[in-house]
Parts: sequence; C-alpha cells; structure tokens
Amino acid sequence: MKESLPHIRFALFGLRLGILMFPSFFLLDWIVYPEHKLSFLNIRLGVTAFLLLLLFLVPRVPPKRHFLLILSGAFVMTLGVSLMCYITGEGFSSPYYAGILQVIMVAAVFFNIRPRNYMFLIILVVAQHFVLLSFVPWDFRDLMVNVFAIGVFGVIGMVVHYFIYRTVEEINTLKGILPICANCKNIRDDEGYWHMVESYIRSHADVSFTHGICPDCAKELYPDLVDDKGEVL
Repeated sequence: MKESLPHIRFALFGLRLGILMFPSFFLLDWIVYPEHKLSFLNIRLGVTAFLLLLLFLVPRVPPKRHFLLILSGAFVMTLGVSLMCYITGEGFSSPYYAGILQVIMVAAVFFNIRPRNYMFLIILVVAQHFVLLSFVPWDFRDLMVNVFAIGVFGVIGMVVHYFIYRTVEEINTLKGILPICANCKNIRDDEGYWHMVESYIRSHADVSFTHGICPDCAKELYPDLVDDKGEVL
C-alpha cells in the first residue's frame, strides 16, 4: 500500500479539528495564565496559521509528501504546547502537557500513515517535549507523571492506529486493482509475492471457501455424467 491518505477527507477533518480546538483554548489561557496571555495568543495564532497552510497543501501535493506534512503539523502543534509549559516556568508540572496526548490520539485516528511512521511521529513529538522542558527546573515526580501519561497514551495510540491502518489497508486492497497472473490466476501482493486467489482473499477478508464446479467445466471434464445444462445425470 502506498504511503498516502486513502481517505483524505479524514485527514482534512483532523486538520480542521486542530484549527478549531487549538485557538479555542485561549479562553483557558486568559483565565489561568493572564500574565502570559499575549505570549500564548501569539503561539496559538502561529500554530493555527501553520495548520491552515497544511489544510491548503494536503490536497495539492503528491501522496508521498503527506507524511512530511503530517509530521510537521504534529511537531508544530506539540512544540506550541511545550513552549507554553516552558513560558509559565512550570515545565513538567504544567497541565498543558495534556495537549501532547490530544495530538497523539488525533494522529492515531485520522492519519492513515504506516505504523512505523506513526511511531516515529510519537518519538519526535515526545522528544521535543522532554528536551525543551528539561531546561526548566523540574521535579522528579512531575517528570514521571509526564512519562507515564504520555507513555500510556502512546501505547494506546499505536494499538488504535495499527488496527485502523490494517482495516483501511484491507478494504482498499479488496476495492483496488489486483495484479493477477493471466495463466494460473495467482495474485501478486504489495511486496511482490504471488498467492493463490483463495489464500489471498482469506488473508484479507473474513471469508472462507467451499469448492464446486461450474456447468462449463463439468461438461468439459465429465461429459458423460452431465447434461447440456451442466447438471449431473
């Protein structure tokens, strides 16, 4: 399966969700951190503008570029979250790190990228979070809370993403064009291996096969045992 977004409308929905939610939390900034509201407003507007740019680019670039756009969007969003934790001086104790968890789950549900690339996305966004906040005085307990929460959501995200990715891949495989041998009728998979039709479909769909014989083959193979309609005498 190519590295792309087969259901691009879901990818665009994920971006729109980020565009809607990220700036909407400014009201919370105003209430909880009034002394930092202007800095937070600039961060939220900058991230939102970048997501709007991605929303424009995703339908207009080749599918092989989609992962880079997704990766950059996730990185910029989580960097914005980490910057807000940094600016307050609270670091790992800031409740704003929950934004990292939201990005992990949104990416798991809406972006159909390869599982190994989704894992790389998680590693990248988590790395920037811990590296940046390591420059703020931190308490070991707060660090462990971050590690535990992000670790749990990361594992859940990978499981959810893998299930969704495999399901979409199987659906698109059965709906798409399959290379089939003109002679033996075996089917070639995405890795170049050839499989019998029965085994290929059985591995990609919840179906089982039973064997029979069609009227034309019955007349050809057993002409003395069938009538003109192919029924057994």
